[in-house]
Amino acid sequence: MTVLVFDVGGTRLKAGLAAPSGIASLTALPTEVASADALVAQMTGVGRQLLGGERPSAIGVSIKGIVESERGLLVDVNAPLDPLSGEPLGERLAEAFEAPVYVENDARMHALGEFHHGAGRDAENLVCLTLGTGIGVGVVIDGQLIRGTRGVLGILAGHITVDVDGPPCTCGNVGCLEALIGTAGLVADAQARALDHPGSRLSTKAVDPEVVVIGGGLSASAPYFLNDVQRFADQHAWTQPKGRVRIAASRLGDTAALVGAAELANRALEL
Repeated sequence: MTVLVFDVGGTRLKAGLAAPSGIASLTALPTEVASADALVAQMTGVGRQLLGGERPSAIGVSIKGIVESERGLLVDVNAPLDPLSGEPLGERLAEAFEAPVYVENDARMHALGEFHHGAGRDAENLVCLTLGTGIGVGVVIDGQLIRGTRGVLGILAGHITVDVDGPPCTCGNVGCLEALIGTAGLVADAQARALDHPGSRLSTKAVDPEVVVIGGGLSASAPYFLNDVQRFADQHAWTQPKGRVRIAASRLGDTAALVGAAELANRALEL
């Protein structure tokens, strides 16, 4: 049984084959964002190259944006993937590969991957934050991935205003968490602070989780901030969660969403 998996990001497209030991034949390249047709063609080409003529038993797709998972429809997504809004990506890939396709939001796939195979394997309730170009959130409660009837439950924490006088966000709001601590926001802040320090190198459902997983590109820097974050959470968390929530860096790293997509596809096949 061969499961082909994709992780479609705004800047990178990652693909691979699900294997018991993780993701085999991992491939990464710049995402073709000119149009839906261009992206589908890119995914089809990469997938066929990885499969080497073999027909997949299923395909799992992790992608940023709001997803109607049952139909594999990308309901809405911000730039640079906005040409995909309203696109039945699952249907198009199913036709190209003649195999069932399962599509879900990327932050949820990070959460699913870490829950079953990574930093959350010993937990029943988990919150996964992906810190990178954007801020993604996935939530698992009692072992179940949370979606909601409209596909948005638990994933929009990056687009909550935390500073009413803050910078504009790509979603059209102002002062969103993503605008402040997403990659672009952090780089802009670092560059602004560097001007004051010429010698700096920078001048160049209720959830009660046992673990909060930090993933995304910034998780590679976890050794520099994770202890401080844990200490702050222990000191400032209100009442019962105080000192009981473990904050951990992603164990799956760059393949977390791919592992989650493989888990999604495999579980769907079992059902």
